[in-house]
Amino acid sequence: MIDSGATTNFIDSRFVTLHSLPLTSKPLTETLLLADGKTQVIISKEVQLLCLVAELFPSDITFQVTELGLCPIILGLPWLKGANPNIDWQAGDITMRSPPLTPSPMAPSQSSSTLPSASLDIDAIAFDKSLQSDCITSGTLYPSPIQSQQLLTTTTTSSDTTTALAYDTGLSDIIPPEYHQYLNVFSRVEADKLLPHRTYDHQIPLEEGKSPPFGPIYSLSEHELKTLREYLEENLAKGFISPSDLPAASPILFVKKKDGSLCLCVDYRGLNWITIHNHYPLPLIDKLLDRLREAQFFTCIDLRGAYNLLHIAKGDKWKMAFCTRYGLFQYNVMPFGLTNAPASFQHLMNDTFKDIVMGLNAREAGGHQ
Repeated sequence: MIDSGATTNFIDSRFVTLHSLPLTSKPLTETLLLADGKTQVIISKEVQLLCLVAELFPSDITFQVTELGLCPIILGLPWLKGANPNIDWQAGDITMRSPPLTPSPMAPSQSSSTLPSASLDIDAIAFDKSLQSDCITSGTLYPSPIQSQQLLTTTTTSSDTTTALAYDTGLSDIIPPEYHQYLNVFSRVEADKLLPHRTYDHQIPLEEGKSPPFGPIYSLSEHELKTLREYLEENLAKGFISPSDLPAASPILFVKKKDGSLCLCVDYRGLNWITIHNHYPLPLIDKLLDRLREAQFFTCIDLRGAYNLLHIAKGDKWKMAFCTRYGLFQYNVMPFGLTNAPASFQHLMNDTFKDIVMGLNAREAGGHQ
């Protein structure tokens, strides 16, 4: 978000932790007064980043670390004075000058340690819908999106499908012969099949009078764009997603996994805020741990694409739409990030393993573990 009333640039502490950004200790703590004129916050850390505005204008920007609301980054007067963009207040557009005026980086204090530089794209920051009327944004800073139909003309045989076939071919070599009757349980090809609609389809009931927001397009690196294209092609081929042209869409971003690969995440916060909660009971963690207190052998079961076992209910798929620079798409299966997803999945698991769960409860009631 760009805020001409902010005397400095801010970054949310949770955003810093999530992206492992390098922190620098300030020589002296500062006390800032928020816009309400009453709340005071203490600033003791800062982050210096090489930021790309609209992927065209790099500049070193120093951010003060604090807790923000829905905006992970606020660009204040220091950035506005340095970049000196053209602002059309009537149209609500901001256009960068070429070449931009880059502010001089702040000299590190003697008590600050030298840390590695970091890079961050900030041209598409998520912010609450209620703030949009007071914030300056610019759709002209993004390239025109490619029509989603163009992706449908690409080959439907992805490298991931080839890998799945190769994996299934080798199952008989890694699974003991006495369990070969269950080979299909471990099949990646079977896991990639779109299941039919069932009574467990995930529903998304909305609060009365509310509708899902249409979010911005977040900036992505070239590596992330390549991963996005592969994700779209693969899941279009599976039928897990389909093109959308309806007036709702949530933004996407990528999160790095432990193995270094990228995981696509849809920012469904706007949808979750207006979704009526499903209060289906979830297991109590302390009770689950109690069952293991005398155990000597443990079995680890991981469901491949577990949430994809659930369809999105008919009539609710349009609410799942997400926006990319390649077009709008909607999920046909349940993704991560939905407020009621754990409840829907637990309902399926409880019914699937009802005889086992009820048997355990009966033994517990009889005083046995």
